[in-house]
Amino acid sequence: MSDRSVHVARTVAGIAVFSAAVLAFTAASGSEPRIITSEASWSAEAHTETQLLYDPEDSGPTIPGIPPGEDPGAYLDTAAIAEINSTPALKPVELTEGLDYAHSAPQVHWTSMDFCHSFTLENTTSEPVEWELSLAVAPAPTWGWQPFSTAVTAPGQVTHSDGKYTFEQGAWSGSSWETVSWDPGEGIWTIRGNTQADSANHSPIPAGDTIQAQFCPRGVPEPEPNPALYTWEFGGTPESWGVNLGVRIETSVITSIPWRIYIDLEDYVCGDYLDEGARVRWGDGYIVEPLTGEAHLYSVRLPSADQDSRVRDTITIPPWGDYRHLVAIEAAQGSNLLDHLPPNC
Repeated sequence: MSDRSVHVARTVAGIAVFSAAVLAFTAASGSEPRIITSEASWSAEAHTETQLLYDPEDSGPTIPGIPPGEDPGAYLDTAAIAEINSTPALKPVELTEGLDYAHSAPQVHWTSMDFCHSFTLENTTSEPVEWELSLAVAPAPTWGWQPFSTAVTAPGQVTHSDGKYTFEQGAWSGSSWETVSWDPGEGIWTIRGNTQADSANHSPIPAGDTIQAQFCPRGVPEPEPNPALYTWEFGGTPESWGVNLGVRIETSVITSIPWRIYIDLEDYVCGDYLDEGARVRWGDGYIVEPLTGEAHLYSVRLPSADQDSRVRDTITIPPWGDYRHLVAIEAAQGSNLLDHLPPNC
């Protein structure tokens, strides 16, 4: 049995990383990942080829910050989760004096990174107020999304033929606001009430009144998967023929985030048997990467085109059922897998 995780619980959770990583963006990779797909049947030749795919000498990812033998579940970063759930990108960095700003949780489109944001502005003064607010788009849940491809310094630059204002990289509902400016260097987007809009929510806001507005970013970029933001567990009962392992991933983050999990096959089958007899078959579509210097420890994720590659508080992976199929470890012909299970290695 490996000392990298707890076999009895068979539960692995997020690994500690610096909280600043919550705001990091996906780094460019120097090599293309391998997408492993299951095969309909097995032969000695196929088994040999599969083992070659998992060469432990290959350069691969590493798990940051986990001491050997400790339970990774202790490294869930609740402070980072709370910071994301406070939706810092949706809090104005500047707001017209005399207004109270409030908003509910973003309305997420299934497990997409995209969402809609609704907010209210209450005029607490005794005079009408023309409202304006600025947002910083680098943090969650916009993750560096940009409303325009180039800088905007005046509203007239983004007027459309119908006379309304919108942003290039998304969609919005209502006609109660317009873009004032977009500063890509600072990541600051400023909007204001539209005085020409045919809407009950236009500007100015009468004394004591409240207006509601909404915008819906599209094409929101994904941050780098941060294992400190979610938990995962594996399920499967070994039989004489082998074991099918499934995975369940959960988080308390209220907006979609990408995931990457880690599995040590030696927690389930003895290492020497994995090398010499067992047949390993990964589920369709997974990107499987061996960790550098490790024989049977793997990083596993799904490509971003697969909507199951993201998770949030109300959408687990799998969305329905107990577990999503991850990997099958099959006994060699004429062999009994139950004879090759930890701790009897």
